[in-house]
This record gives sequence, C-alpha cells and structure tokens, in this order.
Amino acid sequence: MTRFQVAGGLLCALRRVESNPETLAGKLAAGIKMRCGFEPLVLIVSLDLIARALEGNPFPGAEAVPSSLHLGFLASPPENPALDKLQLLRKPSEQFHLSQEVFYLHAPEGVGKSKVAASAERLIGVPMTVRNWRTVCKIRELAME
Repeated sequence: MTRFQVAGGLLCALRRVESNPETLAGKLAAGIKMRCGFEPLVLIVSLDLIARALEGNPFPGAEAVPSSLHLGFLASPPENPALDKLQLLRKPSEQFHLSQEVFYLHAPEGVGKSKVAASAERLIGVPMTVRNWRTVCKIRELAME
C-alpha cells in the first residue's frame, strides 16, 4: 500500500517507486493539468538524494536552528550559476553553498528577509524546490517507516 503525505505543494510517496523519475514527473504534471487546469513543474527527489543532501550539509552548526537552514533540490545540475551576484546579495549573517544537486542556504535572520533566497533560483539558472532542514529530516523519517 502506498501512503502519501501532502503539505505546501509537496507530495511524498512513502514507498519506493520503480519508474523512471522523469517519466513519473511528466505523468504527475499531466494528471494535475487534466484535473486542475494547470501544469506545474514536478521534481522527483529520491530518498538517496535526500540522504546525500543531509549528510553533505556544509553548515552543521545551523542544524540547531532548523528553520534557518534551507535545502534547494535542483531540477538539473547548474551550468553557469551567477554565484558572484548571489554573493553580492548575501547579508553578513548568511552563508550559501551550491553543489550539483542541492543549494544550501543558512539564513539566520529568516528567508523572508533574504535577498539570496528571493533570487537564488533565477541566479542559479535551474528550477528547484526548497525546504527547511526540519522538513527534509521529517520527509526522510516518514520514508524510512
């Protein structure tokens, strides 16, 4: 039996899916379009990627305040990210790191006030879905049940 968790536009199928992720994403987007009249970007984030992202956190000290640490799961590897422009937007208290799969942002003053958070997707150049540390940990926990 497949269990689903839905919150804030995030759907978690809490069982392993044997399908090709791109094919599954296309089918989900098409189904939403048919039922709701719009076709969203659907990103499939594997449990393996979640585990790698959590283990690869470059800001382990930020885990103590999980609402300040955000992970952006990228739709594809960035080809020409404008990291210099992101750096110019960064507050002194903020830190960010970009890998080929994940954009990490530590924003102690909150992402709502962060110009980096507001501009990251555009300046990195690929779509992403962003969740805070607590949410990513909870998704992994649910998936492991």
